[in-house]
Amino acid sequence: MTNILFSQAAQLFGLEVNLKKTEVLHQPASWEDYLPPHINIGKTKLKSVHQFTYLSCAITTDAKVDKAIDNRLAKVNSAFCRLYKRVWNNKHLKKGTKVNVYRAVALITLLYGSESWVAYRHHLRLLKRFHQHCH
Repeated sequence: MTNILFSQAAQLFGLEVNLKKTEVLHQPASWEDYLPPHINIGKTKLKSVHQFTYLSCAITTDAKVDKAIDNRLAKVNSAFCRLYKRVWNNKHLKKGTKVNVYRAVALITLLYGSESWVAYRHHLRLLKRFHQHCH
């Protein structure tokens, strides 16, 4: 019944749902077994997935953010390494300039999408380890 209401509400607001691009991800409670949802809009069955990427953040059926954090750490490591000779190892730049570049590039790259994370202590340790490694 909910899918009928969803498609009707979309029409009321003048929205068109692209059924070819629409995917369904179900995150059951930790004590429940995973059963893929079967949702139809009209005669079209929506594709059920275990993971998708939204704002470069991997969202999974188990609601864990490990892959998302690993992805962000890989991206920031890459960005940090590309700036090594030009910024970090450059003796002509002031420390304040290097700190500003770190904040503008490294921290923004690392924390992009973090507002959707449910981070635990071990995640925070990974982020802190990267931050300390950069000093």
